[in-house]
Amino acid sequence: MEWMVSVAVLIALPIALFSELFVHELGHAVPVLLVGGRAHITIGNPDGWTVKLGRLKITAGIDGLKNTFLYGSTDWSGVESKRVHALGLACGPLVTVTLLLATSILLLSGIDGLLFGALQFFFFWLLGRAYYTIVPQTYSGGSYGGRISDGKKLLELLQS
Repeated sequence: MEWMVSVAVLIALPIALFSELFVHELGHAVPVLLVGGRAHITIGNPDGWTVKLGRLKITAGIDGLKNTFLYGSTDWSGVESKRVHALGLACGPLVTVTLLLATSILLLSGIDGLLFGALQFFFFWLLGRAYYTIVPQTYSGGSYGGRISDGKKLLELLQS
Protein backbone atom coordinates (compact mmCIF):
# COMPACT_ATOMS: atom_id res chain seq x y z
CA MET A 1 0.00 0.00 0.00
CA GLU A 2 2.85 2.37 0.81
CA TRP A 3 4.28 1.95 -2.70
CA MET A 4 0.98 3.21 -4.15
CA VAL A 5 1.31 6.41 -2.14
CA SER A 6 4.88 6.79 -3.38
CA VAL A 7 3.81 6.36 -7.00
CA ALA A 8 0.91 8.80 -6.53
CA VAL A 9 3.22 11.44 -5.03
CA LEU A 10 5.80 10.97 -7.79
CA ILE A 11 3.09 11.39 -10.45
CA ALA A 12 1.48 14.35 -8.68
CA LEU A 13 4.68 16.38 -8.26
CA PRO A 14 5.33 17.11 -11.98
CA ILE A 15 1.63 17.84 -12.42
CA ALA A 16 1.81 20.30 -9.51
CA LEU A 17 4.89 22.02 -10.99
CA PHE A 18 3.26 22.39 -14.41
CA SER A 19 -0.02 23.54 -12.82
CA GLU A 20 1.78 26.13 -10.70
CA LEU A 21 3.39 27.61 -13.80
CA PHE A 22 0.00 27.71 -15.53
CA VAL A 23 -1.85 29.39 -12.63
CA HIS A 24 1.01 31.93 -12.28
CA GLU A 25 0.51 32.86 -15.94
CA LEU A 26 -3.28 32.77 -15.55
CA GLY A 27 -2.84 35.27 -12.71
CA HIS A 28 -1.34 37.67 -15.24
CA ALA A 29 -4.22 37.09 -17.66
CA VAL A 30 -7.26 37.36 -15.37
CA PRO A 31 -7.21 41.16 -14.76
CA VAL A 32 -6.96 41.78 -18.52
CA LEU A 33 -9.73 39.31 -19.32
CA LEU A 34 -12.01 40.82 -16.65
CA VAL A 35 -11.98 44.20 -18.40
CA GLY A 36 -12.58 42.79 -21.89
CA GLY A 37 -9.01 42.32 -23.13
CA ARG A 38 -7.44 39.30 -24.76
CA ALA A 39 -4.67 37.14 -23.32
CA HIS A 40 -2.39 34.43 -24.68
CA ILE A 41 -0.66 32.11 -22.21
CA THR A 42 2.29 30.07 -23.46
CA ILE A 43 3.78 27.21 -21.43
CA GLY A 44 6.89 25.40 -22.64
CA ASN A 45 7.28 25.43 -26.41
CA PRO A 46 5.37 28.24 -28.20
CA ASP A 47 4.88 25.89 -31.17
CA GLY A 48 2.81 23.48 -29.08
CA TRP A 49 -0.90 22.78 -28.99
CA THR A 50 -3.22 25.79 -28.82
CA VAL A 51 -6.70 25.99 -27.32
CA LYS A 52 -8.89 29.08 -27.52
CA LEU A 53 -11.43 29.75 -24.75
CA GLY A 54 -13.22 32.97 -25.63
CA ARG A 55 -10.70 35.80 -25.26
CA LEU A 56 -8.11 33.48 -23.69
CA LYS A 57 -5.70 31.50 -25.86
CA ILE A 58 -3.49 28.84 -24.26
CA THR A 59 -0.49 27.27 -25.98
CA ALA A 60 1.38 24.41 -24.33
CA GLY A 61 4.21 22.47 -25.85
CA ILE A 62 6.88 20.07 -24.70
CA ASP A 63 10.34 21.56 -25.17
CA GLY A 64 12.50 19.35 -22.99
CA LEU A 65 11.91 18.94 -19.28
CA LYS A 66 13.50 22.24 -18.31
CA ASN A 67 11.51 24.54 -20.60
CA THR A 68 8.27 22.62 -20.14
CA PHE A 69 8.34 23.19 -16.38
CA LEU A 70 10.15 26.54 -16.29
CA TYR A 71 9.02 28.63 -19.24
CA GLY A 72 5.75 30.48 -19.27
CA SER A 73 4.66 33.83 -20.64
CA THR A 74 1.47 35.81 -21.00
CA ASP A 75 0.85 38.40 -23.68
CA TRP A 76 -2.23 40.56 -23.69
CA SER A 77 -3.98 43.08 -25.91
CA GLY A 78 -7.08 45.22 -26.03
CA VAL A 79 -6.47 47.04 -22.75
CA GLU A 80 -4.65 50.35 -22.52
CA SER A 81 -5.16 51.05 -18.81
CA LYS A 82 -1.90 51.40 -16.91
CA ARG A 83 -3.67 50.17 -13.75
CA VAL A 84 -4.86 46.99 -15.43
CA HIS A 85 -1.38 46.38 -16.86
CA ALA A 86 0.13 46.88 -13.38
CA LEU A 87 -2.43 44.53 -11.85
CA GLY A 88 -1.76 41.94 -14.55
CA LEU A 89 1.98 42.11 -13.89
CA ALA A 90 1.51 41.83 -10.12
CA CYS A 91 -1.07 39.01 -10.09
CA GLY A 92 1.26 36.29 -11.45
CA PRO A 93 3.71 36.65 -8.55
CA LEU A 94 0.77 37.15 -6.15
CA VAL A 95 -0.60 33.73 -7.16
CA THR A 96 2.85 32.20 -6.59
CA VAL A 97 3.15 33.80 -3.14
CA THR A 98 -0.36 32.58 -2.25
CA LEU A 99 0.61 29.02 -3.23
CA LEU A 100 3.82 29.42 -1.22
CA LEU A 101 1.83 30.39 1.89
CA ALA A 102 -0.64 27.51 1.39
CA THR A 103 2.25 25.06 1.01
CA SER A 104 3.84 26.46 4.18
CA ILE A 105 0.63 25.80 6.10
CA LEU A 106 0.53 22.22 4.82
CA LEU A 107 4.17 21.68 5.80
CA LEU A 108 3.45 22.92 9.32
CA SER A 109 0.35 20.74 9.69
CA GLY A 110 2.26 17.60 10.68
CA ILE A 111 2.55 15.82 7.34
CA ASP A 112 5.48 13.42 7.20
CA GLY A 113 7.13 10.89 4.95
CA LEU A 114 7.31 11.15 1.18
CA LEU A 115 4.44 13.64 1.02
CA PHE A 116 6.36 15.97 3.34
CA GLY A 117 9.43 15.65 1.10
CA ALA A 118 7.38 16.38 -2.03
CA LEU A 119 5.73 19.41 -0.40
CA GLN A 120 9.12 20.62 0.81
CA PHE A 121 10.46 20.36 -2.75
CA PHE A 122 7.37 22.24 -4.02
CA PHE A 123 7.88 24.91 -1.33
CA PHE A 124 11.45 25.59 -2.45
CA TRP A 125 10.37 25.51 -6.11
CA LEU A 126 7.76 28.19 -5.32
CA LEU A 127 10.27 30.18 -3.29
CA GLY A 128 12.62 30.20 -6.28
CA ARG A 129 9.84 31.23 -8.68
CA ALA A 130 8.73 33.99 -6.31
CA TYR A 131 12.28 35.31 -6.06
CA TYR A 132 12.98 35.20 -9.79
CA THR A 133 9.68 36.82 -10.74
CA ILE A 134 9.41 39.48 -8.03
CA VAL A 135 12.99 40.78 -7.87
CA PRO A 136 13.51 43.42 -10.61
CA GLN A 137 16.12 41.91 -12.95
CA THR A 138 17.05 41.08 -16.51
CA TYR A 139 17.53 37.34 -16.92
CA SER A 140 21.01 36.47 -18.15
CA GLY A 141 20.36 33.06 -19.66
CA GLY A 142 18.17 30.02 -19.89
CA SER A 143 14.61 30.06 -21.20
CA TYR A 144 14.18 33.71 -20.26
CA GLY A 145 17.61 34.95 -21.42
CA GLY A 146 17.45 38.68 -22.20
CA ARG A 147 13.88 39.08 -20.88
CA ILE A 148 12.97 41.03 -17.77
CA SER A 149 11.21 39.78 -14.64
CA ASP A 150 7.63 40.61 -13.67
CA GLY A 151 9.01 42.80 -10.89
CA LYS A 152 11.17 44.81 -13.29
CA LYS A 153 8.31 45.18 -15.79
CA LEU A 154 6.07 46.45 -12.98
CA LEU A 155 8.73 48.84 -11.69
CA GLU A 156 9.33 50.23 -15.19
CA LEU A 157 5.58 50.63 -15.75
CA LEU A 158 5.12 52.49 -12.46
CA GLN A 159 8.08 54.76 -13.22
CA SER A 160 6.76 55.68 -16.70
